Amino acid sequence: MPELTRVRRRKAGNPMIDQATELRKLVLRAMREQPFSTGPPPRLIAVTSGTHGVGVTTIAVNLSVAMAELGSRVVLVDVDSDRSDVAALCGLKDFQPRATSQAARRDIHEVLHRGPAGILVVPGLGAGDVPPSTLSVGDISGERLQRQLSTLGRHADVVILDLGSGGREFARRFSATADEVLLVTTPDNGAVMDAYTRIKTDLTQAANQSLRLVVNLATDELSAVDVHRRIDDSCRKFIETTIDLAGHIPQDAATIRGAAHGIPFVLGEPTSAASQAIGKLASHIGLAPRRARIA
Repeated sequence: MPELTRVRRRKAGNPMIDQATELRKLVLRAMREQPFSTGPPPRLIAVTSGTHGVGVTTIAVNLSVAMAELGSRVVLVDVDSDRSDVAALCGLKDFQPRATSQAARRDIHEVLHRGPAGILVVPGLGAGDVPPSTLSVGDISGERLQRQLSTLGRHADVVILDLGSGGREFARRFSATADEVLLVTTPDNGAVMDAYTRIKTDLTQAANQSLRLVVNLATDELSAVDVHRRIDDSCRKFIETTIDLAGHIPQDAATIRGAAHGIPFVLGEPTSAASQAIGKLASHIGLAPRRARIA
């Protein structure tokens, strides 16, 4: 009899869970419908990849600094919950850990840190800090953080998001709503395949907005063009979409030295080949027309 009672209770459902689900829906709906009073939102640029170790954070940090030096007001946000290396590459030693998750619950101005070249930095989440998407707090925190970023229009022209490989739902939502997405890869065959897989599984919506490829560690421009051709051909053939080539970053020891000293290489070695390439990328992105954001 006790076992039968337990079975009947399971079939009837849990009223508390049902109520929590409905409450979550109501909260999310209210957050979406709440009007903004801070003016136009800043341009949202997501930097991501199909796999770890291709230089997403290095490019996000140095691109932020390069755009700041060109006159843009830049906020850099570390949304890579697996690695969270932005603070180290920016030389930030004293910061509040897990600041991005705190920004999802507090006013984002409370967790901004002054970074190199005058950029503002929201340091990283820390591995495992983002709740699974099945938890209500994950949905609500992500929605709130997106809205917090949209309120920075008075203080920033550009918000650059380091999404890492974008493996978590918390990060995927930003690639779907960003004004543009920079997909980073290298000439390595595995990285090229991972980049295409990322487009196919997560970034088809971004392709309809502004999806562009950055080839890191390229031996020369021809190598980068070949990588782009391979990925773009697969996109056209199998998923009926395209990806533009934003630029390439050459192999350069300056990138390693910059990371070791916690100084963006565009500041530490501004005449290096990598710095020149980042500067060119920053100019190219700054001149690109802004597309309408998909709600």
